[in-house]
Amino acid sequence: MKAIRTGAYIVILLSWCISAHSEIYKCSSSDGKVNFSDKPCSTGEVKKDGKWVSAGEYEKYKTEELKNQEETERKRAEKESEEIWERMRRRELAEERERQLENKKHLERNQTIKEAQDMGLHVIEYVVGGSAKRAALTYTNESGGTEQHSVRIPWSKVLKAGEGDITYISAQNGDKYGTVTVTIKVDGTPVKFSESSSSYGIARASSSL
Repeated sequence: MKAIRTGAYIVILLSWCISAHSEIYKCSSSDGKVNFSDKPCSTGEVKKDGKWVSAGEYEKYKTEELKNQEETERKRAEKESEEIWERMRRRELAEERERQLENKKHLERNQTIKEAQDMGLHVIEYVVGGSAKRAALTYTNESGGTEQHSVRIPWSKVLKAGEGDITYISAQNGDKYGTVTVTIKVDGTPVKFSESSSSYGIARASSSL
């Protein structure tokens, strides 16, 4: 009796060890004995989800499971491809908008320069640069008034000014880190420059024509 209990314990322990690492196969030998293995046999049963199923049914299940895995992977790859394409499309649209904006600024700049030359006025250009990403600007416009804008760096603006006019620009760093610079150009020549490297620092420059 003790030997029987010991044998049963060994079988249970073996079954537990096999199930912890792989599928359990219950195979029958020619003499009718039942053996448990972690390797498939031509005939017998396989333990699946706590139940014993025939080896044939299990193979069908494995085939279907493989198909489902392949289908899941295909859908995942398609979704990933669509997401990549969408990101590329958005980036291209953003780049196109940026090009259109730059072209517009270029045309406006050339138009202002031509108008200034035709009227015998000076061409003033405010230029904001530095390693900061954004800045809050205050500057004198063509009519002598004051304008304020939040912009991304780098930034520039061209306007007309006559003799005796005063030009002014200040740029406050919109971030805790980085530098911000301002430059005033008159007829293409830099006449004033200022830089700030402090947190949320302000660079200021002014000039009288």
